[in-house]
Amino acid sequence: MMGPSTSPLAGMDDSLFLSAKQDNEVLQGRLHKLYQLYSASKTCGMAVKVSSLLVNIVELLKKTLELEEFYLLLKDEGSGFFEIWAADEDLMDITDDLIFREDKGLFASVIESGKPLLLQNIDNDVRFVLYKGRLPNVSSLLSLPLLGADGRVFGLLNIHKKDGRYFRQDDEVFFCSLVQNMAFALERTRLFEKARQEAMHDELTGTYNRRFLYDYANKELSKSLRSNDAFSLILLDIDRFKKVNDNYGHLYGDQVLRELVASLKCIIRQSDVLARYGGEEFAVLLPNTPASAAAFLAEKLRREVEQKGLAPPSTAQREKLTITVGVASFPDDGKSIERLFSVADQRLYMGKSAGRNRLVTFGP
Repeated sequence: MMGPSTSPLAGMDDSLFLSAKQDNEVLQGRLHKLYQLYSASKTCGMAVKVSSLLVNIVELLKKTLELEEFYLLLKDEGSGFFEIWAADEDLMDITDDLIFREDKGLFASVIESGKPLLLQNIDNDVRFVLYKGRLPNVSSLLSLPLLGADGRVFGLLNIHKKDGRYFRQDDEVFFCSLVQNMAFALERTRLFEKARQEAMHDELTGTYNRRFLYDYANKELSKSLRSNDAFSLILLDIDRFKKVNDNYGHLYGDQVLRELVASLKCIIRQSDVLARYGGEEFAVLLPNTPASAAAFLAEKLRREVEQKGLAPPSTAQREKLTITVGVASFPDDGKSIERLFSVADQRLYMGKSAGRNRLVTFGP
């Protein structure tokens, strides 16, 4: 018979209680990691621009995962080098100029194999002498590859532990899952940006296309209606361009278009929008620019093309190349985009009828 002070659990092995407590802590740890992975997936999935995504990734690593030191390397397709694109604030100042090659160096094995590298003590690895010299507090390093859909490594996430601290046994598995989310989001966002860029640009000349020009012009109109600021539109057309194609072929004609664009870009301002309007016709949208300033710039463009001329493949002498230009300005020439384009187009063809190689800034 139990005494009044005897517990119903008396005699039960304390190890059962400790085991249950440990199991509960493990379960809580796993739930926390699942929540962190969910947060990572949500954070990475929200961005549609690479710049915004990188900001989100830094925020995730620093605040949600509370990593003390990390940096993200992405491959530059032009040079083939892996360059730092994002890092925590302190590390960015130190590692801003760090560049890694894919075929040799500290992380070549990760890039080649597509498998993570975990070093619990970088002091024991001679490859990291210079690395340790620049980052003396680093004791452990985990380098994780970002794999694209084609199985190739296009980036690395490097995480540090400092001042004698080491990675836990399950950290590698967790961070591998994390970078899978990051890699998918980065690749998706880069492809989206590339598709959007291609949709806005003319394939031959690299200028904006007509669709983007109209969209941008409507935004500029809305802004100018609110602020009552002027803006202008230039339409220009290459004179007798058909003769260039007939005499020298379409490949050379394409080259002439690209060279014309290069000449125009040297003269227009960074804020101006250059677009291929159709065929050999181009448009320049000039924000915050009244008619007088637009006429000055348009005449400068006309003179530049005339002075440069053509350099046909079959002759050593340069030949003449000219353009005819029409200009319209808001609000003097119209208060709708359709009207401004119509006026500029009319003036362009007035110049054509009057003998070409001229600028028209007024007319019916």
